[in-house]
Amino acid sequence: MCFLSSNRKAIDARADFLNKRRAYSEAARVADCEKHQLIFYKTEDATVKLVPRHCGSYWCPVCGPKKMALVKSKVQKVIESLKRTHLRFVTFTHVDHPGESLESAGNRFRKSFDKFRRRTWWKRHTFGYYVKYEATWNSNTKAWHYHAHVLAHSFYMKVEDLRAEWMKTSSGAFIQDIRAIDDNAAEELSKYVTRLKNRKVVPLSELTDYMHSHRMYAVAGSLKKYFANSEDIDDVAGFEFVGRLSIFLDNIEQSIFIQSTFDICYYLSRLKATTPNAVQESNDPALDYILRWEEHLPAKNFLR
Repeated sequence: MCFLSSNRKAIDARADFLNKRRAYSEAARVADCEKHQLIFYKTEDATVKLVPRHCGSYWCPVCGPKKMALVKSKVQKVIESLKRTHLRFVTFTHVDHPGESLESAGNRFRKSFDKFRRRTWWKRHTFGYYVKYEATWNSNTKAWHYHAHVLAHSFYMKVEDLRAEWMKTSSGAFIQDIRAIDDNAAEELSKYVTRLKNRKVVPLSELTDYMHSHRMYAVAGSLKKYFANSEDIDDVAGFEFVGRLSIFLDNIEQSIFIQSTFDICYYLSRLKATTPNAVQESNDPALDYILRWEEHLPAKNFLR
């Protein structure tokens, strides 16, 4: 049984885009988005919720924008809560090495940044920070440009001092930009690689594999509280996770006399009867099966 998604066309198109560019692993991950339903059940009032399982990929046309919007709202909250005079927007960069792998470029940059944030000068000037790592591809030099955008909650920092401290971490380190927070900061700090224009020549397989296995952000100090709580896309607070819908239907006979199974099947049968267009396989025998057990069920629990 599979519930149709209004996002299916966009998801399939994105998966096809990734497949054509040999990003096979990420394509398979995106293609699976919203294909399966997860069941949540609340015992107190026998309430059932069906929630589509999302892939969580930055490259997904459904999950990517949601993740971006969530981060953007948190960055905006930081900007609204703290005085702008105490916030800085800094871009840290490294010299590119043509022919270097993304894994190597990322390790080289992060080693320098880890060294930098342990420096006494940085600790004395900052209360906290949010960093977003990025990797862009230079098709002319065949090099990955690994860099980081940082929202720093700090005292005033002289550009010359900041640049000097960063350059002490590596011979290839340099500051590309430092400026006060403006209205575009939240957009810049939250955007992910979901905008795929001019990416035909990018080695997407290498980029998507790297992003899947590495966390592309970090937060520390005074800003942790603004990023601590991840808001669920779907509201299932107070519900118990039952399992995937297809697995539940395959195992109905094993738990047919459990009250929660009755409640869930009743909900599914009514959903099938009232909204047939929402169900792709409208003649699923598993849903009809439970109806034959009505004689065993208390009317007050089943025929609400």
